[in-house]
Amino acid sequence: MKLPSLAGLAAVSTMVVACGGAPLVGGGTSPFGEWNDDQGASAATLWSRLKGAPVVRATDVAVGVANGKLIGVPLDGSAKWTTSYALDARPVLTGSLVVATGGGNIVAFDAKSGQKVWTASSPGSLRGAGDDGALTAVVLGHGKGSLLVVVSRDGRVVSRTETDVSLGTPAMLSGVVFVPWGSQYVSAIDAKSGSELARILVREKTSHAWTAGGHLYFGEVGIFRFDDKTRFASQNRASHVTVPPRELAGSPTLFSAPETKFPIIAGARDRIRLYARAADREGALTLDSGRYFATYYRLVMGLRAERGQLTWALARPADVIGGVAGSGVMAVCDASGKVAVIDAQSGGVARELDAGEALQSCVVGMDELRVPHAAAPPLAQQLADVLGKKDAELATAHRLLLRELATLEDEVATKALIDLVSDSKTPVPVAADARTSLAGRRNGGRFMIEALRRHYDFLSDVLIPPPSGPIAQALGRMKEPGAAQVLVLHLLDPATPDADLRHIAAALATVARPDDAKELRQFFAMYHGTAQGDDQELAVTSVAQALLRVGGKDGKATVDAALARGSMAETLKARIQSVLEANTHPKDGAGDASKDAATPKPVAKPDAKPDAKPDAKKKPPAK
Repeated sequence: MKLPSLAGLAAVSTMVVACGGAPLVGGGTSPFGEWNDDQGASAATLWSRLKGAPVVRATDVAVGVANGKLIGVPLDGSAKWTTSYALDARPVLTGSLVVATGGGNIVAFDAKSGQKVWTASSPGSLRGAGDDGALTAVVLGHGKGSLLVVVSRDGRVVSRTETDVSLGTPAMLSGVVFVPWGSQYVSAIDAKSGSELARILVREKTSHAWTAGGHLYFGEVGIFRFDDKTRFASQNRASHVTVPPRELAGSPTLFSAPETKFPIIAGARDRIRLYARAADREGALTLDSGRYFATYYRLVMGLRAERGQLTWALARPADVIGGVAGSGVMAVCDASGKVAVIDAQSGGVARELDAGEALQSCVVGMDELRVPHAAAPPLAQQLADVLGKKDAELATAHRLLLRELATLEDEVATKALIDLVSDSKTPVPVAADARTSLAGRRNGGRFMIEALRRHYDFLSDVLIPPPSGPIAQALGRMKEPGAAQVLVLHLLDPATPDADLRHIAAALATVARPDDAKELRQFFAMYHGTAQGDDQELAVTSVAQALLRVGGKDGKATVDAALARGSMAETLKARIQSVLEANTHPKDGAGDASKDAATPKPVAKPDAKPDAKPDAKKKPPAK
């Protein structure tokens, strides 16, 4: 089968030349053309040649762009550096170099010191670069196509290839340039001659090549390692690892497509990213530390490599605009100029660094950095801290993190849910989700009871009542000791919303004590003749159930007398009669008659209309 490659297509315009330090000129044949699939033979030959070649290590540094300046922040905490340059695109870190473009030139700076290493003349906007310690391969966007330029340490342009093909980010290994293109190919090109030594065909979208930890990788959706199995790539048998699919805010990806422009100022896709570092485990390719990482504006999250479970989360001072995954750590750089080195396992911040000013964009390199383990609070506390950041921009991520919080069997999670619902600054969708999650909690009773001790009080600046309904649902299921004494106070509080009132009363049907009978009778007396709507009727029905359970003879007499007076709505009367029947003839599950109360038996239409109800739909104030 013929596939696009070596012979070249008519649509491909190329120039390949070995030349001196003069401007780029020359001509030749493109390696990016038609190709007969060799079933991995050329890849196997290339691996035999390169398998012992040294791989250049990346410098551990964050490089930020700020108003015509490059600011280098070494991750080991040593002194930062600054250099000025008129950039036309975001710089790239590769090996020990920072590669940038501007003014018709490619320029390389030493990543440790910021000193200029070389300059070469070339048009085009920077798309990516790779380095092997002696030569640097640079891919530039040029017109509708691409330029591949190889430069030596003295600034000589060793070769140049021009093509109509959109090339991805290159990597270098011992004089060979690995260039992804066409979404499924990686061409291995001799850096000096420009000839194609091998081509790798993969069955997954691929646009980036890079080196890390002594290996060369390529990929976009997942990560392939260049090794003895690469020859089987077209058969889906190459060394490969990917991140597990899961829902994340903004749908982040590991890499951007090669056509993506990389302007000086970071955009939304720089703030919403995945980061991962491949590692070897007993010969199999996996993810370092069993983790991968996601960013969403200010948020940084650690996730398990196997199934994507959240393991930690933290919020940075400003939007994260750059990052990298290292060995046992990750590093992020934010728009305020702060750089954090984070423990991959715990999410603890092992080191805080500062560029000294706000940044427009930032790139981070890391290969050999090692830091001591950094402890961090439990996940529930981390999520509580993150959810406490009231930022409308984070609402989408907050809703996802709230779901994670709700699954944790930790009292801190319960308290965090209460705090979210009780805060007027919490976005409405997040508060609604928190109410739902709070109702299902089975721990944290002490925090719930403490929250119910608060009541709406304008003069005391308590402007939002506690989420008494969801708390009541949880306390009722938990049968929490001490719940009744605070629930009855909200039962009689005029500020309690009707939607919460029904749940408070239902909980009291389960947890009320004989000492609460007085308040229960007071509520029943006020509402049995004036209840309006399902919420109030269900509340009265549950209070009747509570009176029958804890009120003794007086409680039953109160309910019987109300029924005899005939002032109840027929629907409410039917509900209470159902409760009475369940109380008189208990069955399995008796004591939870509220299950039947919500669906009363059919009632014949009365000859006479019931007593008129008040116009007001609000319940009467407590006496």
